[in-house]
Amino acid sequence: MIKSGLLFISILIFSLFNGSGFHDFHLSNSQLKYKQSKNVLQLSVKIFIDDLETALAQRNVESLYIGTEKESEESAQYIDAYLKDVIIISTSDDTLSSNFIGKELSEDLSAIWCYLQFDLNSDCMDLQVTNSLLTEIFDDQKNIFSFSTEEGRKEYFTFDARDKVKKFNCE
Repeated sequence: MIKSGLLFISILIFSLFNGSGFHDFHLSNSQLKYKQSKNVLQLSVKIFIDDLETALAQRNVESLYIGTEKESEESAQYIDAYLKDVIIISTSDDTLSSNFIGKELSEDLSAIWCYLQFDLNSDCMDLQVTNSLLTEIFDDQKNIFSFSTEEGRKEYFTFDARDKVKKFNCE
C-alpha cells in the first residue's frame, strides 16, 4: 500500500513538473532532509516561476525576471523573504531561522529550486512545519512535502489552504 502510494506521488510529481511553461494546476514540491551528522535541516523547494512572481507582485515586488538574463540582482533577497514568511519550521524549543543558500532553474526552465538550511541548536526531535506557499493566491494550491533522514526514514505530507501545519518526529 505504501509503495503504491509513493509510486503515485512520484508519477504525479514527474508529470506535473515535466510540462511546458504554462500550467493550470498549482503545485510545489519541497524536500526537507535531516542531516544528523551536521545537525541541520536542508530544505529544497521547487516552485513555478510565474506563480512565485505573482506572489511577489502581491507584495509590490515586480520586474524581477526570475530565471532570465534580465533577472534582478535583488531577486534572491525577495525570494528568501517570501519563503521565510510562508515556510516556518519550529522545534519544541523555538522557531528555526533559515539561511538562503541559493537557487537554480529547473531543467524545463518553468520553475526554480530554492535551497535553505536551518541550523539546529539541539537534537532534532519534534518538528512543526507550516507551509502556506502560494495559498494566499491560489485556492487549489497543493504543496507536496517530503521529509527524510540520513538513515533512510521518509515521510510525505500534502499542505493546502485548509491544512497548512504538520507535526512529526525527526527520529
